[in-house]
Amino acid sequence: MQPSVSLSPKGLARWKAGHPWIYQSDISAPKHLLGGEVVRVTDVRGAFLGQAFYSRESKISLRWLSWNDRPVDEAFFRERIIAADALRKELFPGETTYRLIHGEADGIPGLVVDRYGDYLSLQLLVPGTEKRKELIADVLESVLEPKGIMNRSDPGVRALEGLAPEKGVLRGSVPPTVPYREGPIEFRADLLNGQKTGAFLDQRENHLMAAQYTQGEALDCFSYLGGFALQLARRASRVTAVEISEAACTNLNANAQLN
Repeated sequence: MQPSVSLSPKGLARWKAGHPWIYQSDISAPKHLLGGEVVRVTDVRGAFLGQAFYSRESKISLRWLSWNDRPVDEAFFRERIIAADALRKELFPGETTYRLIHGEADGIPGLVVDRYGDYLSLQLLVPGTEKRKELIADVLESVLEPKGIMNRSDPGVRALEGLAPEKGVLRGSVPPTVPYREGPIEFRADLLNGQKTGAFLDQRENHLMAAQYTQGEALDCFSYLGGFALQLARRASRVTAVEISEAACTNLNANAQLN
């Protein structure tokens, strides 16, 4: 039987307002729950309100999944992943590099997936997605047919969920660096050892937009792989890129040579 978690009046107000998170102080949960379960969310009288991932260790106890009483199974994840990919293809026609899944924004809290052409890099940030790691990988392979999937579930935020860091190839094989493009600029990213999922694909629109406003000299601090610097260099008379990481500087210079 699916467990239920009831909301306090404050939690109920947040839920009805559409907030995707409900805090530990605003719920009443069965003591046997370990975290990672899909729970029925109810009011104090037991009326059904929707479903959520439950986290035991985090101060964020509930993360919204659905208003409906439906199985959170392979079909659920397939539907959400296909919808997210369709949206990216509409926003970035012809592109194969983009943030495919951005957690709550795509209806899968605790999951980030970046697409670098034939390769995917993902982060599983809450017990709900960590416990469904293989299922999520199965659906991603079925929908996108990548050559490899990198697991970059190593950010410190996992500790708040009671999860240890993990990183390594999850499916297929992934080369030491993978190529990708943002507009006319070509990059290579290290999906295993680079920051975040390898690069900052959620900033691609900002990288491209910044070039439109560039003139004269430009400064890009914390440049990493040159996401801003190389776009600015298309129009600036001179660009100075500043980066503290020696490895990132090596990769930044390599990306500059590519272009």
